[in-house]
Amino acid sequence: MKFLLPQLPFKPSAIEPYISRSTIEVHYNGHLKKYIDNINSNDFIKSIKEDVELERIIMLSSEKDLINNFIPPLPQTSELFNNSAQAWNHVFYWNSISGKTDEFGGEIASLIFSRFGSLDKFKKEFMNKGMELFGNGWLWLTLYNGRIELINSQNAEIPWLYGARPLLTIDLWEHAYYLDYKNNKDKYLKAVIDNTLNWRFANKNLRFSEL
Repeated sequence: MKFLLPQLPFKPSAIEPYISRSTIEVHYNGHLKKYIDNINSNDFIKSIKEDVELERIIMLSSEKDLINNFIPPLPQTSELFNNSAQAWNHVFYWNSISGKTDEFGGEIASLIFSRFGSLDKFKKEFMNKGMELFGNGWLWLTLYNGRIELINSQNAEIPWLYGARPLLTIDLWEHAYYLDYKNNKDKYLKAVIDNTLNWRFANKNLRFSEL
């Protein structure tokens, strides 16, 4: 089997001026492509003769899946988990930032108003949560036990490994913002949260969580 580099859901310049075309191109053609290449060069992946979803590879390589009878048991490895989880995170991130500010509404709006009181208060809490993260990782808007929760994850970790449904995410690795904002993570977070969050995608993920 072989994983393919997924297409961006927008043109590289579509997020400007908040995220530059240069950042998107380096991020997509460099970081994401490298993760996909590393997955495909993994000996375990090359040994699989059938199509397996990326989520299944993540579960197996995370050692959180206790039933390994779908494909041969995976040798203990963090490399495959890091690359497969980062590939999944990046695809989710592209979809999380390809929206417009006037799309806020629907069930996600009701949940946010119930949890935070207003969109402005949510944005403030979301940004503060992101600023709490030390080092590399991800900022997530999730649904957990029927309640909106803001979560930080280190490195390649994904909330659904722990029972939380991702709704939106923001990449907090430095390569996601350094070309545009240098070390000013706060300016990057504010720009993304105020201007690019894909609320349609969040509502779609809410509906999916109910299946």
